[in-house]
This record gives sequence, C-alpha cells and structure tokens, in this order.
Amino acid sequence: MDENEVIALYGFRSKQEYIYRTNRMREITGASELIAGMYSRFTAESPVPIDADWRNCAWSELRETFDGAVVYEGGGNLCILYRDRPAYVRANRFFSRMILDCAPGLGLIAACAARTDDFGADMKSLRAAFDAAKNSHLTPGFCNVLPFTLVDRATFQPVAIKQAVGSELVESSRESACKREAYELMGNEKKLRGKFIDDIVDEKGKDSLIAVIYCDGNSIGQRLRKVMEGNGSLYSTNVEALRDFSVKIHEAFVERPLAAIGRALSSQKESRRGYRVVIDHGDEITLVVNAHVVPMVIDTYLSSVEETDGLHACVGVAICHSHDPFSEVYRIAEQCCESAKKKNRGEILRGRANASYVDFHYCRSGLTGSLDQIRDTQEARFTLRPYLYRSTDSSSVDLKTFLEFGGRIAKSPLSRGDVKTLGNVILASASPELANSSRFQLEIERLKTKEGAGDKAIEEMERVSGRLFTRLVFDISNFYDVWFAKDTGDTEEESGE
Repeated sequence: MDENEVIALYGFRSKQEYIYRTNRMREITGASELIAGMYSRFTAESPVPIDADWRNCAWSELRETFDGAVVYEGGGNLCILYRDRPAYVRANRFFSRMILDCAPGLGLIAACAARTDDFGADMKSLRAAFDAAKNSHLTPGFCNVLPFTLVDRATFQPVAIKQAVGSELVESSRESACKREAYELMGNEKKLRGKFIDDIVDEKGKDSLIAVIYCDGNSIGQRLRKVMEGNGSLYSTNVEALRDFSVKIHEAFVERPLAAIGRALSSQKESRRGYRVVIDHGDEITLVVNAHVVPMVIDTYLSSVEETDGLHACVGVAICHSHDPFSEVYRIAEQCCESAKKKNRGEILRGRANASYVDFHYCRSGLTGSLDQIRDTQEARFTLRPYLYRSTDSSSVDLKTFLEFGGRIAKSPLSRGDVKTLGNVILASASPELANSSRFQLEIERLKTKEGAGDKAIEEMERVSGRLFTRLVFDISNFYDVWFAKDTGDTEEESGE
C-alpha cells in the first residue's frame, strides 16, 4: 500500500429531478440511459488509467499500469482507489467536463479520504466527506438571464438547438438535446426496453389507462453495513464482499423481477402485454404498464424479490391516462412508494419484521399537489392503503385480501352500480365510523340479499376485516373499474382469443 493513496466516492445529485425535468418520454428514457452509462464511460475514457474490470477480476492492489482501480459500483455510487490525490483531481476535471458535454444539468458529487489499512474506518471517513460535499454542493443550471432569451417551454432553459424532426422544427435546450441523442442511440443499438406509451393502452380514446410503477428495495443501506461489519478491516475481504453484494442486489431487485414480469405479461391478451422500462438501476425499477394488469405485475415483482431470503421491497403505483404529464404522475408513484416505506418503518419500530408494502393512487383529477395533500382532502379518512403485501396472520387485511374480495364481488350478482354506491355513501360521511350509518348498513344488507345463497363475499369480507370493513369497501369501490370489472385482466385463454 502506498501512503499517498486516496479512496474516492462519486454520486449524482437529484437524479430523479434531472430525469423527470420534462414530460417527454424520449428525453426521460434518454436521461435514465445517460446516468446508467455515465460511470462506465468515465472509467473507459478517463486520461487517468483506471482498472475498471471489477466484475470479472478479483481485487488486487493498484497495478503499475493503472493510477486508479474501481472498488465497486452500486447503489448509484462509484468507489475508486487512486494512486495519489493529483490523480484524483485530474480524473475529476475530466469527469466534470465530460458531464458538461454529454449531460448538462446533471450534478456530480465527489469526495475522497486518505487510505489506511482499515477499510471500515476509511469508508466511514469517506462517507462523512461525501455527505458534507452533498449537503454543500450547488447544482449549476442554465437560465434565461435576459428578457429576450428564447426558452424551452418544457424546461424553461435557454433554447440552444433547432433541429428538424420529421416535418417540424424542434427547438430545445442543450440538456434536452443530449437526452434525445442518448435515446436515439439506444434505438440504433436496439436497446429500447419496451413499447411506446400509446401501444400499452387497451384502446386510445376509449380505455387509455396506464400505470406508473415505482419499485424500491428495503433497508439496502443496513444490509450493506452488515456486510462490511462482518469482514474485518482488510481491503481484500471487504472489497470482494461489496462487489458480490452489488451484483446480487441488482440481480435480485432488477434482472430477475423484470424477466419474471416479461414472462407473466406474455400470458395477457395482446393489448395488455406491452410495458416500458424507464429506470432499472441498483435496487430500483420504474416501469409503465397497462393499468389493468397492475395486480399481476406487483405480485410477480414482489414474489421474485422475496425468493431471496430476507429481501423485501416497497411498491408505489399511480394510475392515469396516457396523455397525463408523465413527470407529475411519476412523482405521485414515487410518493406512494415512500408512503409504503414509511408504513414499513413504523411497523419495524413497533417490533414487526421488515416486510413488503404496496400503495397505489388513481389520478382522477388535477395533479397539482402532493400525494399527502390529495389524500388529506379526498380520502385519507377512508382508505386502508398502504397494504402489507403478504401477511402471515390469516386474520389480517393484506393486499391478497383486498384483491381476493374485489375479485369475488366482481364475479357475484352485484353490479358496478352497487359497488360504486357503497363507495359514495362512505365518501359522503365525515369519518369511517360515521359511514357505518343506517344508510350504509341498509345498502350492505340489500347487497347481502342480492348475493343470495351463492358466494357470500360481502358477509365474509365483513367478518374477516372487522373494524376495517368500511375502509376495505372504499378501496375496492375506488379501483373496481380498473382491476375487478368483469372484462379486466383476461388472459387469451379466458377471453377465447
């Protein structure tokens, strides 16, 4: 070990804001691809020779022909060991210029710490330096400083490029042009992951509902700390453990679930097989699917993640029309996922085990507020969301309970109007408790009679859910048309195609 060596950590500030600064899907996909390939491009093109083949080679100290070596890449970060601080500075100068050229608007964060013989202590010092840099870093951005500056209406950045796209002239900022260029390169290399949005819906103009699904792993930072704590202070054992952890996390949360989702969607009828992967980095996936297949996609994803013992994830879903502003819908999906994670953290504090939770929202009206604001004014008093994915307690209400009773009601003699009437009666009440009014009870008794001697779904749902019955009914009523109506989610075999 050379006493001049430094260990460095790289990351990007406000990645989601950079990706979703526009509502144009091509630019969103291109921005995601730019971020995904930024580290590998940096290590390959840097004038400071960097040994970047960390996935196929065992860890070794810096070789003579290299001034840097990748320790690991994962979780949105890149860690590199440099021969000395001047090499780190030269590499940073190149990286910063590269971002200005190919991804303007993306904020780079870099920090370093002197290397010692104790890997754990070095990483602790490095993380502290990185957090300090992150908290003090200002992201530079282009702005229209003069009143006559022509601006891009989507990003409000100065127009820098005018180019012909088909028969029209498109004006765009430098940032937007770079994102579109990355998207076009993906198309040329046959890397586009999925269909266009309009090809995902059932029928444009009649049923154009789509769903943005945001999936994120639980407690990955804690698992990473446990990996490091169990390998002593040696660089060799810790680096190998980190590399193995990074590869396995990506496989468990991205590669295997996406493959399973693709297989599951292939059994749906033709109009519902399509999907579009927007982000698939680290332990995070964002994809767009037909709104009617969301329950199947959620179950496939979480089942795949939980195949690995101890792994769990949270899922946020925002249902909307295909013409709605994508960046705003994504924001709601992300907030749904955060709501699910908040629920999980609260249950852990109460002594429960780490688990998978799911939250979902139907964007029926304007997207002018946050999920909390929308819920506070519209449905927070009545909804049971977020749901635990899978409960070991047969008496508790989880996602399976919600989907099971929704499906049973859809197959019963009850009509759509019956279900919607229940939801409207609840919504007209001041609280779930007051919803159990004489009118609500009258409707329940009427529906029990209508069910007859067949599948007594309402009666059994009332028994299973207990005091949560009203909230469960409200959620089923809200999502009845999308997930439970009799023409929803048919496979080819079921539909006779």
